[in-house]
Amino acid sequence: MDINRAKEILSALAEGVDPTTGEILPENSVCNKGEVVRALYAVLNACGQKDTVKKHISKEPADYDGILYERLKVLRNKLAEENGLLPFRVLPNLSLKHMAVQKPTTPEELLLVYGVGKYTANQYGKAFIAEIKDYSDCQK
Repeated sequence: MDINRAKEILSALAEGVDPTTGEILPENSVCNKGEVVRALYAVLNACGQKDTVKKHISKEPADYDGILYERLKVLRNKLAEENGLLPFRVLPNLSLKHMAVQKPTTPEELLLVYGVGKYTANQYGKAFIAEIKDYSDCQK
């Protein structure tokens, strides 16, 4: 398994979603209790990917901009629908919350956001950056 697939699985599990079916996992699921995520983290660390993994296993920020988060969520859902994907396949909610804290305005800054890899940045980065810039302009 490559590191990108492992990160995708971690992101889905962190959101409480089955990474293969897209279904919401039950509250008492082993995955929702974090055992699988911790196991994957341990495996990835053993493969020498510790620095990369740290970025992708993150706690929910307490200080995110709620209005921007909601706008990013609407955009994410629109992009998912346009591409025939489940919304978490574009970006999980946790990534959107981190984005609502960091407010990246360049592709390089976007890559520093939890859960955003090269593929996501290439596919959807311009749309998210434009939304953040539009929101920031409205705040001035």
